[in-house]
Amino acid sequence: MKILIRESGSVTWNKNVSSIYPKDRRLLSLSGQPFSRGSIIKRIPLVFLILFLFYTMANAVPVIPNEALLRGTVVEYCVTSSSLSGMSPEQVFYRVLISVEEAGDVKGYPNFLRGKEGQVLAFYSKEKQPVELFGKRIRAFVEYKGDERGGHFWLKQIEIME
Repeated sequence: MKILIRESGSVTWNKNVSSIYPKDRRLLSLSGQPFSRGSIIKRIPLVFLILFLFYTMANAVPVIPNEALLRGTVVEYCVTSSSLSGMSPEQVFYRVLISVEEAGDVKGYPNFLRGKEGQVLAFYSKEKQPVELFGKRIRAFVEYKGDERGGHFWLKQIEIME
């Protein structure tokens, strides 16, 4: 097969394709040296390591089922967007800040609130919560949802204490 090649201003029609391309079509490294079979084999574990790290970072392990019985005082109540808390998809949430007074166990479940007595924590709910909660002592069943990268406490059931 003949192709057109421009050499120093003149046009030559008689060059063969085989004379343009090198006969040795091996892949060259960045240094210009051809890859040897051994150097390719040495890079295979590195490729698998990179793929493994990408896979483990993309798929996080979810939190085990948990539940706790909370007694405390509501110190803040607001309607917020999920994007402000770093959650997706975009939706409306109800955030309730509660001063934790007591964190009781629920039979058969680990208690992720244990040791957090005296702290003010944020709890979220997708269901509308009554405005009357503000400033009241409450009792609630809560759970922590998320993975090893993070998560939030969620209200499952809440009632105002008399």
